[in-house]
Amino acid sequence: MHDERLKRCPFCDGPCKTIQGSADKAVWAHGKFWRVYCVRCQARQLFHRSEASAIGAWNHRVQEQQP
Repeated sequence: MHDERLKRCPFCDGPCKTIQGSADKAVWAHGKFWRVYCVRCQARQLFHRSEASAIGAWNHRVQEQQP
């Protein structure tokens, strides 16, 4: 199931979801994190402190410049 707040995967156009998790303090000093991942190809992003931050980062796409 695709989360409608998210753009589709930039690599395979697959559906994406947000997940919340926790990491050891040695890996992620803040403990809990949010990230977006693609259900089809398993592309993932780095950890974010909030769901809103993870969604914003995932949805940001760089526009190619025309020569």
